[in-house]
Amino acid sequence: MKTASLLLVGVATLAPCLVTGQRPTPDWEVTSDALADAWFEGLAAVGLTGFGAWPLVAPAAPARRAGAPEAVGLRDALEADPAFEVLHFLPLYMRGADAGAALGALQRVLDGADPSEAPPGTRRGADVVAAFFSTTHQRAVLTAFLEQVEAIRPVPGSDAARQAIDAALQTRWARTVAPALADFLAREGMESGTIVPVDALGPEGRFLARDPTAPDRVVVAVARPADTSDAALDAALGAVVREICHPAVRRVFGPLEARTRDRRQAAQVSDHTATRCGLLLLQARVPDLVPAYRARFGLDPGSDRAFLTAAGLPAGVAALEGPLEEALRRQLHLHDDQPWAPRPPVRRNP
Repeated sequence: MKTASLLLVGVATLAPCLVTGQRPTPDWEVTSDALADAWFEGLAAVGLTGFGAWPLVAPAAPARRAGAPEAVGLRDALEADPAFEVLHFLPLYMRGADAGAALGALQRVLDGADPSEAPPGTRRGADVVAAFFSTTHQRAVLTAFLEQVEAIRPVPGSDAARQAIDAALQTRWARTVAPALADFLAREGMESGTIVPVDALGPEGRFLARDPTAPDRVVVAVARPADTSDAALDAALGAVVREICHPAVRRVFGPLEARTRDRRQAAQVSDHTATRCGLLLLQARVPDLVPAYRARFGLDPGSDRAFLTAAGLPAGVAALEGPLEEALRRQLHLHDDQPWAPRPPVRRNP
């Protein structure tokens, strides 16, 4: 079940009006989210790892799912229906909402309630559930998954360590990565965003083009580092860079997607293209993060440009490497000799 590259990755809207000739300072925050932690731990407990090169969730932590209902058959049911791929993004639609209130709101929609009656902060998630899950079978499967999430138990005594890691991520992002990417973030309309570290995520993160609770912000969820070492922080922030590449990847891959055989193959090409995009951006803007990024995604420097061939994709699909590489470089302005400059002001409707 491969979703990070194909679902809910909207084209970024135009950047806010820039009234000076100065490079804007990106406004990003790192914040934890209890619902996202429990939700992705639930996916891990079910064993929903995906079919790509990198698992979408980490192995389930037994200490966090003690007492969870048996998930026999649940993974197969989730993987059998592409509609359930939205589960990889659903908690991001309710970022900041109380976990219990959010799960209750979703269950009420599954039981037939109007999503417009959902509590503040949960309405968008309720809308998604109403839109994606209409059959009796789908709603029964999602009810079983919500029971799995509700049974997740937090790790006792872990909050202080997690807060220290999140604070270290915030500092490193703000001091090192965001300033180096200011031109890219401005061009993509991502001057503001939220990074959500999640214990149960795998190497791949999740990207939501706009935060429904704050429409001027994007949301990126990545696996929380195990500690505050430079290598661990760099790997996590490299994963953030890969995620914010997704709108550019959709622009370059969209016209070529018909040359892939099916949805799964298209997802694989898109994922490997995103990984290549992240590497190109880091090499150009934040080279200190490149070693940790290579290690996280198992990238061999000798096959940098053969990113589809190295992935073992069929020859006809791997032939897309050249067009994708050139298009990525254009999107990232890696051929530009001109210094960065802000875009002209954009007139917005009131």
